[in-house]
Amino acid sequence: MRAHIDLTDKIISTLVTDLLPDSKVLAAMNNIETKRREREAATQAAEAQKIIIVKKAQGEGEAKVALAQGEREAMRLQGEGVALQRKAIVDGLKESVVQFVSAPPLIRPMVPYALRHIATTSTALLTCWAVRGSSVCAE
Repeated sequence: MRAHIDLTDKIISTLVTDLLPDSKVLAAMNNIETKRREREAATQAAEAQKIIIVKKAQGEGEAKVALAQGEREAMRLQGEGVALQRKAIVDGLKESVVQFVSAPPLIRPMVPYALRHIATTSTALLTCWAVRGSSVCAE
């Protein structure tokens, strides 16, 4: 029996540096890579567009909130102005009644009429009375 000795070399790994496939295969590989990059670019463009739309919507939302707050403040101030105006009218009417009460006896018979008139014209808060032949109105 003869012993068989294996004298072959074993290649464990090798580095291939100059691979040149067929032109059709190369074109197909390039097309695949081109499509992958185009798909990635389209995804990034869509993400950028989404961010722009979201930021624009946030800006518009903030502008609407600021506008609503400004309108609310204007309405509050207008309400305060109307309240002050009404208070001034009522104060003027009170002063008129006090003047009537302290008026000479010639005018005193008009006091009940003036009080009744003030009570019935609460929306207009307008009172007029006759004083010694002339008409005096307080608004």
